[in-house]
Amino acid sequence: MLKHLLYITGFFLLSFTILTAQKSLEMSLEECIKYGLENNKGIKIAGDKVKSARLKKDEVNTSGLPSLSLQAGYTRLSEVDPFTITVPMGGTSQSFTVSPSLLNSYSTKLTLTQPVFTGFKIDLNKDLSDQSITASMFDLESEKTKLKYAISNAYWSLYKVTEGKKVLEEYIKTIELHLKDLNNFYAQGLITKNEVLKLDVQLSSAQVQLLETENGIQMAKLNLLNNLNLPMDTDISLKPLTTMEEIQDVPSLEVINSQALNTRPELKAMAVRIKSRETAIKLTESAWYPDIYLIGNYNYARPNQRIVPTKDQFDGTWDVTLSLQYTLWNWNATSYRTQQAESDLSQTNYQYEMMKDGVLIEVKQAYLNYAANKSRINLAEKTVTQAEENYRISYNLFQKGLIRNSDLIDAEVAVFESKIKLVTSISDLKNAEALLNKAIGI
Repeated sequence: MLKHLLYITGFFLLSFTILTAQKSLEMSLEECIKYGLENNKGIKIAGDKVKSARLKKDEVNTSGLPSLSLQAGYTRLSEVDPFTITVPMGGTSQSFTVSPSLLNSYSTKLTLTQPVFTGFKIDLNKDLSDQSITASMFDLESEKTKLKYAISNAYWSLYKVTEGKKVLEEYIKTIELHLKDLNNFYAQGLITKNEVLKLDVQLSSAQVQLLETENGIQMAKLNLLNNLNLPMDTDISLKPLTTMEEIQDVPSLEVINSQALNTRPELKAMAVRIKSRETAIKLTESAWYPDIYLIGNYNYARPNQRIVPTKDQFDGTWDVTLSLQYTLWNWNATSYRTQQAESDLSQTNYQYEMMKDGVLIEVKQAYLNYAANKSRINLAEKTVTQAEENYRISYNLFQKGLIRNSDLIDAEVAVFESKIKLVTSISDLKNAEALLNKAIGI
């Protein structure tokens, strides 16, 4: 009994461990982007739109093929006298039933319809469906580009607060060490109580700031989880960066502008939609042409109206029709529809030009933002080096009683602020790089 109980307990502990492990993830930026592209809801919606466009093409392709339809029915007729003819024969009259009174009518009709000429509508609709597929695929690429930036932004925002927490914890340890020294000095009567209280307030302020940073980490995690379409209770963390990538030089603004105009999927999608508008004009103009259909019918009925005299039996007959439909006059409605399509084309062309202008503005803003953040990195690194050296000297001087307590506090704050600025500069530069890639369309 005890053995079974141990097995059951071990099983539940193992299950709990597995469930707990499933809710904890450590991911790199590349892993986040890969996972997001595979699981994000927005990407799935865009992918389904591509699938829908392809299915629409399959539907349009069937419009040029023959269609087969079946029609069947039963009719109960009211009673009428049969159609009879009376013929005089040898001084007497003889009646003959020409058409009996049939009260039940059964009919089955099989119709085969083949378009012969539809004013090029079928081919034009095929072109429209192809263009719709291409545009939806570019829309999908656009969604992927936006998601890559959103994930990168969320990732580096989480990096900023996570690394900021480490800097803050290091700062708190420094203050605690300083406070310990002050308490010793106070016990020896070397400083006033006010000096101790001043640093104690500094420590409390840093601890409150640490709590706020932890809250910021939770919010940053939620933002990243939302972009990855992961459960909100997942404990996600970032894989440690072994080495920071070397800052790359970017091409000139003119080169990037040209690249963006040739790469941005939104522009490619809009260019395809311009072609769709042109095709739509041709489609409306196709109404000026007649529609010609070849129609074949097979009628299997009881009675069959083509069989004379009428018989209460099933008989089959067929017919073939070459049908022409042509609108002679519709109060110029076709011309109005064509003008509407031309207006839609003009609007789309203007939208395309506006989009190009917007892309160029977006690229320039991202380019300048990246350049500014790039220049801040070197300054932030130098500031950290200078602040640490200043703290080292100040700490030694303070231990010898050569500087005031407030001078050492200033040195500690300078180290803390410089490291926070360095973390912020790294995060901002990575975000600026991701924004520039989004503006270019990569």
